[in-house]
Amino acid sequence: MWKTAVSAFFLFCVVLVSDAKGGGDLHGTGRHSHPDYSTVRNPVPATEQSVVEGKALFKKHCAVCHGDDGKGKVGPDLTAPVLRHGQTAGEIFNIVSNGVPATEMKGFRESLEEEKRWHVVNFIEGLRKPFPEAVFTLEDLEKIALKKNPTLAQAASDIAAAEGRETQAGFYPNPLFGYEGEDISARAPGKSRHFFFWEQEFVTAGKLDLSRNILTHEKARAKFELEAQKQRVLNDVRSGYYEALGAQRLLEIRRGLSKIAHDAVGITEELYNIGQADSPDVLAAEIEAQKADIDLAGAETSYARIWKTVALLIGDPGFAAGRLADNLEEETPELDRNALLDKLLSESPQMKIIKVRIERARAAVESAKARRIPNFSLRVGLGYNFEEDSSGKRVGAEGNLGLRVPLPLFDRNQGNIMSAEAELRREELELYRLQMGFHASLSSLFYGYEGSLRTVTRYRQEILPKAKKAYELYLDKFRLMAAAYPQVLIARRAFFKVQADYIQALVDLRKKSVALQGLLLTGGLDPPGDQSFKSGSITRPPGGPVDR
Repeated sequence: MWKTAVSAFFLFCVVLVSDAKGGGDLHGTGRHSHPDYSTVRNPVPATEQSVVEGKALFKKHCAVCHGDDGKGKVGPDLTAPVLRHGQTAGEIFNIVSNGVPATEMKGFRESLEEEKRWHVVNFIEGLRKPFPEAVFTLEDLEKIALKKNPTLAQAASDIAAAEGRETQAGFYPNPLFGYEGEDISARAPGKSRHFFFWEQEFVTAGKLDLSRNILTHEKARAKFELEAQKQRVLNDVRSGYYEALGAQRLLEIRRGLSKIAHDAVGITEELYNIGQADSPDVLAAEIEAQKADIDLAGAETSYARIWKTVALLIGDPGFAAGRLADNLEEETPELDRNALLDKLLSESPQMKIIKVRIERARAAVESAKARRIPNFSLRVGLGYNFEEDSSGKRVGAEGNLGLRVPLPLFDRNQGNIMSAEAELRREELELYRLQMGFHASLSSLFYGYEGSLRTVTRYRQEILPKAKKAYELYLDKFRLMAAAYPQVLIARRAFFKVQADYIQALVDLRKKSVALQGLLLTGGLDPPGDQSFKSGSITRPPGGPVDR
């Protein structure tokens, strides 16, 4: 009986210490600290010689698990801002000396002198990367993305290219200047005729203005494409921000779960020592701790992956991961489906682009019709005729005048007119298709948003409070010795699990809200612009200038 009372009292103390150290903190780092060593100061100054010696010792004894650079192999990453089993120099010294129970980390108290262990501590502390003092906000990432995302520079280049084509389309055809010789013969050089001529094509029916009008619409389209690409980039950055924020929260929760699992190992070992637990209980606790470590490593990998994606979206692959300002639980603005649809149909750059494309197609029809009227060329020549007339005098200076006008007997540009009119019909139908597509996409996403909002609300108002209450009730019963400690652990794990699901629901809600308020645009790294209207080389088909 006394053993049961002792073990219960021991467990009660452990739980109290665990709670006092922040074990129930939903947003804590979850690191495993060692209070007996937390205030111990390092007696060995961190000189260059000490760090060099510590590096050599680390490479010899520790690199097999942690890697030469300390970034982790079998063992954890020692360059992280927060270490799982110790934070201060004294706590790290304790781990180097005594190891970590229920892990592969064994102590070096017997194999390394105390001073050498402090050299290793100096090297490890030099490896660690502290959290950046600055906390990144969503606005910070948006500003970087608008400056560095390469697709925005591409879209701006498309505008410049369209302006160049518009300018080129307004130029008149260059005149022709040439020379002609007739009757040139070595036997009778005095009978030849030599002329210099100038020829100019005259463009009729306002074809140049019509061509320029087409390119003016292309320039407007390119400007709307830049507007759309900016929104795509911002939407993707916002979604990535909330996804990274959720991963940041989940990483903290996994750290907390790992701490619980390792605490359970220590408690189970103590129970085993006083005869209140069996070997299978110890093995089960160790397996649970190892699984928690695997989940934690997965959360760390997921966090790093999401941050890498965000860095690519903002156009800075080397952007270092840092802490994000936590606004995940801020109230989302009230969204109205009809208001969102009206905004989508009136403000969407995609709608503006298709309307410009319709106007361009109309201009192309007018240009095709104008090309039925042929251009004409005027030629003027001036030369000298060395032939002699009947009186024996040379004919002398001569001039000629020529006019060339194609006769539209067969080619009246019928095919191009038909093609342009068909393209116009297609673009008008594309406007209708886009409107129907907006209705369908918005409805689907909005209903999903409402479902996510209900899920978040239920978690916040019902499920989370109940999970917390269940944990607190088991804790109170345990303090009264009316519940076993494993029940407390199960309730606490359930509480963490519910919070993880809640965070995932928050991220999903935020991403849907971004899409709805961001005009349904995504693809921040996709090439900007509608490729179908980008002109290639400028050619001049029969009948007049091309629509450049």
